[in-house]
Amino acid sequence: MLVLDGGGRDEVRGPLDVRYAPHADALLERLASENRSRERVCVVSSDSTVRATAGRAVQSLTSQTFLADLEPPAQPRDRPSRIGDRLDPKTFDALERLRRGEQ
Repeated sequence: MLVLDGGGRDEVRGPLDVRYAPHADALLERLASENRSRERVCVVSSDSTVRATAGRAVQSLTSQTFLADLEPPAQPRDRPSRIGDRLDPKTFDALERLRRGEQ
């Protein structure tokens, strides 16, 4: 579950529940307390009070540590990097003639 400060519409994204709360800290503390005995819980927050009140049975990380531990998404190797690489040969040739001032 992902809990965000502020307003928004709660939704489900695959296996992830996304919740918005005007006071996310209180919701994070309650969810950690309710769930730590039956499943693995990790609280990610830059607020040291939130991390401390989550409890000893809960893993807690700062936002910066969490981001540093994430693996960057894999970039496809075969994806063209220039616009010219993405054009079919006929269009590329036509644009090249225009660039040279040819008809």
